[in-house]
Amino acid sequence: MQRKRLYLILIGFIIIVIGLNVFWLIKFKQSPVKAGMMPNTNSQITNNKEKQRILNIPPVLKPDSTDANNVYYTLRAQTGMTQLVSGEKNKNVWL
Repeated sequence: MQRKRLYLILIGFIIIVIGLNVFWLIKFKQSPVKAGMMPNTNSQITNNKEKQRILNIPPVLKPDSTDANNVYYTLRAQTGMTQLVSGEKNKNVWL
C-alpha cells in the first residue's frame, strides 16, 4: 500500500512538471524574448554616417627561432600617436 501511494505521488509530480512545461512552451512560443532568453533587446543598430577607415593589419611576424615545441619572437613596445576617433586629437598609444 505504501509503495502504491509513492508511485501515485511520483506520477502526479511528473504530470505537474510536464503540464507546466507544456504551458510554458504554449505561452511563450511566439518570442524567446518573452521567455527571458534575451532580456536586453532594446538596442538598435543605426547607420554610421562617419567615413569608415581601413583597419591596418601588420604583416605576419617572422619568428626569431623555433624548436620542437616553441616559437620565439622578440617584441619591442614603444609609444606612438594615432587618432582613435575621427575629429579628436591624436592620442599617445603603445605600439
